[in-house]
Amino acid sequence: MNCLVYGFHGLFWAAFLVRAFRPRGAEAPAGPAPAARQPRAARHPAFLLFFHGIGFGAMYAALGRAVLAPIPTGTLFDLPWPVGGLVILLGAALLAWALWVFGSWRLLAKLDADHRLCTQGPYRHFRHPIYVACDLLAIGTFLWIPTLGMLFALILMLLGGHLRARAEEKLLLGIFGEEYRVYCRATKRYVPRLF
Repeated sequence: MNCLVYGFHGLFWAAFLVRAFRPRGAEAPAGPAPAARQPRAARHPAFLLFFHGIGFGAMYAALGRAVLAPIPTGTLFDLPWPVGGLVILLGAALLAWALWVFGSWRLLAKLDADHRLCTQGPYRHFRHPIYVACDLLAIGTFLWIPTLGMLFALILMLLGGHLRARAEEKLLLGIFGEEYRVYCRATKRYVPRLF
């Protein structure tokens, strides 16, 4: 059953296809039009993306070892595979929703001159739903195949997403100022009402 996890990963990554079907201007503007400003990027966005990518690489290496290796790897606990599958599907649904609502998403944290702060859809509940979706992919995969290698990959992915989120928050605070502070007070980073 472990090889079935690849199908669930395929469904997760297929959530990016929602961007191809999303009509231009589908999201409602959140707040007044911004004053003209220069495009800006978070500090070291390529390095942060690379670090987060190491977590993804570690996850797929551990996954491949657990699924394809002829020697069985020891697991830390035993859960039915649908538990991990459900968490991965939840991440895919969250990713699709966030990408549908947030029309100006980019791989690197860069803001155009006309960028607006998105506070609609999942962004109403937490500030970084795309990172939460990636975290759910990693958590679900770890629950499905709970090996030490997968635990290490999970930790790297959580840390990589957190570092990227913090860098983006500094960028957004510098651009939107008090509007972003108000949003941060009302909206938690990852878990609604908790964290």
